[in-house]
Amino acid sequence: MKNGGMERLLATLAVSVGLLALGVAVVISDLGIGFVLLTFFLSAVALTIGTRMATEKDPWWKSLVVAGWVTKLIGSSLRYWVLVSIYIAGDASGYHGRGIAFADYWRSFDVPPVIGGIAGTPFMTWTTSVLYIPYEPSFVGGFFEFATLSFMAQLLFYASFRRAFPAARWKPYAYGILFLPSVVFWPSSIGKESLVILGIAIATYGSVRLFERYSPKWILVIMPGLLLAGIIRIHMAALVAGAIALTALWTRTPKPKGSGVRRAAFMLVGVLGLGLLVNLTATEFDFTVSADEFDLDALYDRLERQTGDGGSAVEGEPIRSIQDIPQGVLRVLYRPFPWEATNEQALLSAAEGTVLLIVTLLRFPAMVRGLRMTRRRPYFTYTLLFTAGFVMAFSTFLNLGLMARQRSIVLPFLLVLLVAPGAEEAQARADKKEAQRRARLDELAATAPAPSSTA
Repeated sequence: MKNGGMERLLATLAVSVGLLALGVAVVISDLGIGFVLLTFFLSAVALTIGTRMATEKDPWWKSLVVAGWVTKLIGSSLRYWVLVSIYIAGDASGYHGRGIAFADYWRSFDVPPVIGGIAGTPFMTWTTSVLYIPYEPSFVGGFFEFATLSFMAQLLFYASFRRAFPAARWKPYAYGILFLPSVVFWPSSIGKESLVILGIAIATYGSVRLFERYSPKWILVIMPGLLLAGIIRIHMAALVAGAIALTALWTRTPKPKGSGVRRAAFMLVGVLGLGLLVNLTATEFDFTVSADEFDLDALYDRLERQTGDGGSAVEGEPIRSIQDIPQGVLRVLYRPFPWEATNEQALLSAAEGTVLLIVTLLRFPAMVRGLRMTRRRPYFTYTLLFTAGFVMAFSTFLNLGLMARQRSIVLPFLLVLLVAPGAEEAQARADKKEAQRRARLDELAATAPAPSSTA
């Protein structure tokens, strides 16, 4: 199919399935008209923002983002069904119930009580209650609200890739960021993943713009993203900040005048901020950081004990040396393998991981060659550093079920490493072939005999 035909077909099928699923949900449950109106409101917001992102180079994005949005709602519905049917709602039920109660405080122009600080679970409760101020949604309606937030993160990741690689083919990344099962499924419930991935996406887009000329205004975009991710999971904010600071240190200074001075100032501020985040992370996870000591053994031992139980637990070691890297990378990014799956959910994760592993092996030579652009392509360097840091940090997780859930945060970065290397060269070759084709056509047109005229 040409001229976006495949994307239009995909969008049509997605909308049809989505409307059918919405109708079934209303008929067989007690969701009511309020749920329908909420769904259409969220759809209007998501699709207005998403479709307006399309440019002349990616007109197919409009149809694709419609299909991606409907897929997100279906993924959120499945996440709701799994939590309610298998896990008896888990933490999401608590967030929902307290969110309803706390929303009454806001509506009365009062402040809800602060219990146990504001970070982590209390912040989740407050956020849920704020979303519930204008309308008290059903449980699945709350899932849709948080799915909308994580969908905004998907749009930001695509915008970041498009901005960082203007000469690359954007469609492979667009398909990945919109339809990878883990990205569609896991951060689509009332839970911390939705807010963490949104915070990281905001900081990521801000960093892409920052690296262009180190304009200070983009720090004002990065900081809220770090704050949102960090107030829930401080170590994720530390990973993002570390990747940004090291990228600024390693990559070349941009050409615009004054970028060098602004870059130096940013690195100074960045190092100070990173030091603060590392110390906060050390306090949170109880490991030692000082000028002459950096002891992670206690942290590794604790995380291994916490994540080494359950039906999805496997044997393994955290990455402590070079020889631990292969098994650590496989466990964090690609496992479980199909033969390790113990249920339908694990089987879907295994299928996704297997496909990603095959793509990685096929793209590995290009990825190695892509290391040559780390100095001139800050966003590639940033994604590489974040992915490496994520693998190091989460290699302590020995439960593949828990790891599959956390992996949704790093997959947008892994996609960049898979798609970006060689993309510009491939596009340049395609442009050259197209120019040669047009030149030949012009030459043939110039040498062709003029048509004879008859009296």
